[in-house]
Amino acid sequence: RVSTPDKYTLKYPQDFLISWIPPKNPACLATDTDYQELDFWTDDNIGLIKQFSNQVKLAVINSHFLEWLETCCSAPQRKELLDNLLIDCALYYPASERVSTPEEFVEKVANFKGGNWCIPVHDKKGTRVIKITKECHTWLGLELGDLIINQLLEERSKYDKRNPKEKAYNDLFKLYTNTVYGDFVAPYFYIGNVCTGNNITAMARTMAWCMEKGFHGFQTITDGCMFDLGRVIYPNDRRLTSGILFEAYSPSSNGKIKFRPLANADEISPYVDEGLLGLKVSQNGETKSLTNKEAKEWIEHKAIEHLKNLFPGLSVVNHYILEVKEIYDSCVFHGSANYLPSIVNTFLIPKMRSYQNKPCEVWDLEGEQLVKVLEDYYPALEFLTQLSKDSTRVSRGKTYLQSKILKTAQYVKLYSSSHGETKLFPGCNYYEARLVREATLSQFKFRTFEQWQSWEREFKKLLDETGQTYEQFFLNKDGTLNYKKLSKTLDDLIRKGYQRFSESKKASKSRHLHREYSLHPQAIVLSKVKDKLAQAQNHQAEDKDNYK
Repeated sequence: RVSTPDKYTLKYPQDFLISWIPPKNPACLATDTDYQELDFWTDDNIGLIKQFSNQVKLAVINSHFLEWLETCCSAPQRKELLDNLLIDCALYYPASERVSTPEEFVEKVANFKGGNWCIPVHDKKGTRVIKITKECHTWLGLELGDLIINQLLEERSKYDKRNPKEKAYNDLFKLYTNTVYGDFVAPYFYIGNVCTGNNITAMARTMAWCMEKGFHGFQTITDGCMFDLGRVIYPNDRRLTSGILFEAYSPSSNGKIKFRPLANADEISPYVDEGLLGLKVSQNGETKSLTNKEAKEWIEHKAIEHLKNLFPGLSVVNHYILEVKEIYDSCVFHGSANYLPSIVNTFLIPKMRSYQNKPCEVWDLEGEQLVKVLEDYYPALEFLTQLSKDSTRVSRGKTYLQSKILKTAQYVKLYSSSHGETKLFPGCNYYEARLVREATLSQFKFRTFEQWQSWEREFKKLLDETGQTYEQFFLNKDGTLNYKKLSKTLDDLIRKGYQRFSESKKASKSRHLHREYSLHPQAIVLSKVKDKLAQAQNHQAEDKDNYK
């Protein structure tokens, strides 16, 4: 793992290395038994994993990083990283300790004689103790592909995932293949190997970086992204460096790169093919129509070819094949992982983290009385649909109830005090009152950990005091939200290095910004519904909001 020096800010931004901020209390780090509790996985226990453009903290590097450093970085950026990335810890396998067969490995381990001892040394510099640890470091390298992965992939290929009768078996062998990774890095087993895990994920992250940069992709998550077939990146008479690609999403990228259709086609346009979308590809005066299946195969072939041409120095592009999930004619994006795709102007099921795609009850106040006003409210679908229609005029969310499964940690939180008996127990359904949170910080690339911390504190403070965050500063006269302006403004401030949003407001300089605060129009309703649920479900009330 490597880090930049304390208080040092990189001159040349990067978005390749992922930082890890450990928990403040090292005692919170995982032990074997800790992993068994699902609620253990919080920032307080395992730390924060996030990307910072001008700072690196405990990032994992391997051979793929070295390739990226040599072939994708400009000379000044390469020099800065080589001069300022300090090694915090390292893990390696000595070539001299490697054996070639399992029998040889067993013999070496069985016959190893080592131990731990100390040697006191007395000289003019004083007395010191040298500790010597001699343990067995014999190791055997196995190709996972030859061991089991290739066999699983071969079995999976026998079943067509597009065939409803065979899809279940295709998914089954996909699950088998994916869980092999979990088995190799799980702390439950003696074969658990953090080095293997880090190298596998580092390789996948490198490929994801290539896809995002080469395709000008959106919402890159784990091993995939979405992109516009008519706007992939090509060099503009100069070598594409990581610095140029980093700025591809900002106005400052003008002239440094060019956007053209995939495969250098003149035009790529969709057409309806049995309810799905096919493609019409025009090139050199000829237009070829591809069915949905043919179009996916064409994209898969041309996309990986595009990456190989764009990043010839990165070996990772030669180890992956790409799979196109579906072709859409439009898509709405929100935050880092929320989206709503459409085919032939028909919206599909929205994907919005922590929001369910089930009808919800909406409650509101009539005078002082809480009343149910709606029973089929879909918060994620309504919000994302409004973004697609006009992102400058988005109606504010309604107070709704969401059914959830009561987990152990939440049970302890709600029922730990002597508030009385309850018929609920872990595994039961219970209700939670919620609002759609339009503003999110997850979509922005922060420069440093300290900058992210500052914005996060301000975000939580505003939410606690007003029931909303930055939305209140971007409202139209009719009370709707100008989400487009909100996103662009926050992105600009974060890129420029502002430590918090309030720095951009004149009233903040005289400490009068609180005079511009305003409650979310549903804040009081939400608070009353939470209290009502606490009484109905017989649990202790949640922390009181400061605006109550």
